[in-house]
Amino acid sequence: MRVALVAPLVSAIADPFLGGSQALLADLATGLAEAGHAVTLFAADGSQVAGVEVPRLGIDPASFAAARHGLRGPDAATAASQQRLAFMRVAYEVRRRRSEFDVVHNHAFDPDPFELLAEAHAHVVHTLHLPPASGPVADAARQAAEKGAVLVTVSNWAAATWQPLVGAIEVIRNGVPGSKIPVSPEKSGWLFVGRLAPEKGALEAVAAAELAGRPIRLIAPVYDAGYAEQVRPQLAKHEVLGAIPRAAVFAEMARAQVLLMPVKWDEPFGLTAVEAMAAGTPVVAYARGALPEIVASGISGFLVAPGDLHGLVAAAERAPGLDPARCRAWALERFDLDRMIEDHVRLYATLIGE
Repeated sequence: MRVALVAPLVSAIADPFLGGSQALLADLATGLAEAGHAVTLFAADGSQVAGVEVPRLGIDPASFAAARHGLRGPDAATAASQQRLAFMRVAYEVRRRRSEFDVVHNHAFDPDPFELLAEAHAHVVHTLHLPPASGPVADAARQAAEKGAVLVTVSNWAAATWQPLVGAIEVIRNGVPGSKIPVSPEKSGWLFVGRLAPEKGALEAVAAAELAGRPIRLIAPVYDAGYAEQVRPQLAKHEVLGAIPRAAVFAEMARAQVLLMPVKWDEPFGLTAVEAMAAGTPVVAYARGALPEIVASGISGFLVAPGDLHGLVAAAERAPGLDPARCRAWALERFDLDRMIEDHVRLYATLIGE
């Protein structure tokens, strides 16, 4: 099968990844290629995925960073215009090469690709990695579905948020490359992994560690430079690793006693949680969004009432007593990358009538 993947253009699809959506897309592209499919990835400059064609389109994500952070004013308007031009370039290339692709699969959560790809190819899939918090995106997704596009999301929770707007929606849960995720018998300290943005809860993780008197390491790539500067003093006492290669992230997960996810938003999936559990490390998370679908309390971690910092600490103290092998098995039995690839191939085949 010949598959064109359209990436979010806010960053390059390259290791170290900005976040879970970028890592997931790289895994999907690699997995499809390894399964014998021809894959073309349309992405920002600097993207690189082994075994996958990545055309150079001259797209610099820095040119629309203001749009990424939801800013307003002239700079944001200029950034939004630059971002639309970038997606127009992608859509033009897809349309120009449409005979080379059986399916076009978009992963960008912006209104532009929903609109522009509708005219570019007959078989279009959009994966909705986020809930419909953005009115323009929700409207664009609904209109794309009305024109025949297939909509997919990543959890039952996310599907429930979209169904009132778009009707029935396919669920394909994300998967992780278990063979690349190590385990370690030696574990020490607590860990936080997530982009440095308010909704991910880095400050809450630090507060929990300080309350417990426990050391915590943070792998927190900068997403918003202004916010990062604002919270720097509160993180100064702790080891902050920033953006590091994915293999190093997996190694840190494997040697941690527990991964904290005190999220301040409704997490639509929680790829970081699955990666940590696959490393045999339990996850203690606020029970928001899809995390109750991901974390099995008493098996692969514990779920805590949102905002309950003392409950978070108590659960984190208990978590190292869970069986790492059982934790890993829970994750890989449900969220294996090979299963995710098979689910996508099945969807593509149905769409094109194979």
